[in-house]
Amino acid sequence: MRYLFQLEGDIKNMKVLGNLLLFFVLFFCCKDEEYSGNFDLVYDSDDVAFRDIIDSDFDIGVNFDNVSLEKLISDFDLSNEEKQAVRFLRSALTDSTILDDMSHIRTYSDDEFYEFLVILNADKVKEAVADIVLTLKVRDEILDAIYEFADGNPRKDTFEMQLNVKEKEYLKTLKVACCGDSGYNGAYLALKLANHAGIFASLKRQVYDVLHSY
Repeated sequence: MRYLFQLEGDIKNMKVLGNLLLFFVLFFCCKDEEYSGNFDLVYDSDDVAFRDIIDSDFDIGVNFDNVSLEKLISDFDLSNEEKQAVRFLRSALTDSTILDDMSHIRTYSDDEFYEFLVILNADKVKEAVADIVLTLKVRDEILDAIYEFADGNPRKDTFEMQLNVKEKEYLKTLKVACCGDSGYNGAYLALKLANHAGIFASLKRQVYDVLHSY
């Protein structure tokens, strides 16, 4: 009987070790093709086994904290604009108050969002946030223009409120785009193919027209 308990414990330990080994292989394999070569592994996003992982809610056992997230995006060698885009995406996907009245809209946990980035790897994260970078650039141009209005100008207050509404609309758009049934791969493709700068375009024209009329 004692032998059976010992055997059961050994099996559990082997499973834990196997999960840890899988995580490190995935992490290095996804992060950089150079590491893949060191392990005689070739990263292929079309590989059936890998696609099964990113198309599911498979948990590779990573845990989130803000320090880990900042280290990860630094390791990915993202530009400042790309880092800002990742943080903005996180605020969209992990905020349970966004579209909380729609039960079918998924809210990522912090661990899931971190895992999403790890599985995608640096190159695919850059692809996923490219449109967010462009869209936030338009938002920031509007904000800079609003700051040119004098304090107390009623137009300034109105435009600030309108910009806030547009930003909330954009957060909802991102969350909806990433909540499909195709797992992390579906979210990646939705972000990669997105073209959302138009959300702020009309407000930008309006602000610029009023500002340049003075």
